[in-house]
Amino acid sequence: MFLTHLKFLQFRNIPDTELVFSEGFNGLFGSNGSGKTNVLDAIHFICLTKGYFGQNDAQNAFFGENYFSLIAQFSSSNSVNDTVFTAWQLSDKKVFKLNNEIYPKLGLHVGKFPVVMIAPADLVLITGGSEERRKFLDNLLSQADPDYLQALLKYTRLILRRNLILKDYRNGLPIDLTVLDVLDMQLLDANQIIVETRKKLLADFEVQVTIHYDYISDAKETVSISNITQSENSSWVELATKNRNNDLQAGRTTFGPHLDDLQILLNGFPAKRFASQGQLKTLVLSLKLAQYDFISTKKGKPALLLLDDIFEKLDEHRLTKLIELISQPQYGQKFLSHTSSEALESLFKKTGKPFKLIKMG
Repeated sequence: MFLTHLKFLQFRNIPDTELVFSEGFNGLFGSNGSGKTNVLDAIHFICLTKGYFGQNDAQNAFFGENYFSLIAQFSSSNSVNDTVFTAWQLSDKKVFKLNNEIYPKLGLHVGKFPVVMIAPADLVLITGGSEERRKFLDNLLSQADPDYLQALLKYTRLILRRNLILKDYRNGLPIDLTVLDVLDMQLLDANQIIVETRKKLLADFEVQVTIHYDYISDAKETVSISNITQSENSSWVELATKNRNNDLQAGRTTFGPHLDDLQILLNGFPAKRFASQGQLKTLVLSLKLAQYDFISTKKGKPALLLLDDIFEKLDEHRLTKLIELISQPQYGQKFLSHTSSEALESLFKKTGKPFKLIKMG
């Protein structure tokens, strides 16, 4: 699977443009602010129904406009072609179509065109709070496993309802506690799917992260990853009963997979506190490449790989190792951004793979 064309209309600072891509490496070059990162984010948007950097839909519209659209054409090795269309306008719902068929729910599109993004801000996977690592896990598993995505959507919806009731209680409003009992029964299956899927992932995922870390860093450190959770050995109803008083006093749900975290250790010590900048960058790359491997294997096709501004954030050794790795046959179409066309061209020529340079701005 690879992206052949992407047409922009009033998206960010790209008002009306159509880009054509290579099946191998694609280098987006231009000055800062020319739109390189916006192209990568548009690809992420067309694949996962949302951008990578958390903007709401209104922020994706060209300055002063109240609408935008994207049209992407994909081709596969068996000559199957797909067209994805998305559009948003003020005071209306975002629309996604696959081959002119509107999705009744946006979640049905997730995973059809797998994608992995690597960006400078990804250091928060290690240095940031637990929410960043949960988002990483949820992105990985939602693309690979439709059942996980549906369980996560259901869980999130029910937790929001549960928290509203708990907040009303804390604020002194009358509530019917039996409603909490009903919600807890509805949460039982979704919680179990989320907990068991995450647990099943991590055993193999740690191995893949270690393999990539060893390759990039020449095997100088030991990496370990584990899930910090309250939910593994208890059902949702058991946990809800045990934590009922705490929840009522706090006005929110104080347990569950929405509060889980990943513990990432380097040589037995928390990477968040003890890793150097070089070690942090290598860890992030290893996590992302393991994510890529997992999703591609589960979907039976290579994901798109988006690399934003990696030249400025990696030393020459790590950059060389990374490019060597993603030049291997199991990696599919790649998109890289940089200010210099010469640097991109020099890098791509060393791989011996097809490439295209695209000037932005």
